[in-house]
Amino acid sequence: MPGGKPTMFFCILMFAAHNKEIMYPNPGFPIYESLINYTGAKPVPIKLKEELNFSFKADEVLERINDQTSLIIINSP
Repeated sequence: MPGGKPTMFFCILMFAAHNKEIMYPNPGFPIYESLINYTGAKPVPIKLKEELNFSFKADEVLERINDQTSLIIINSP
């Protein structure tokens, strides 16, 4: 693939649907939220905290997973 955007595009299209939720890191690439909205799925941001070196606590993410969660995007430079 010529970079990560086409891969993310196809992945989000594959897992997105109306009444589905996709979790994504925020702040992160703007394409995540806009593409999730485009598909009709609900974007659910995972807040990256500066005091955690722009990371998150796994427990906070695990607590937010539900029956509508279809994809969790985890990104690291």
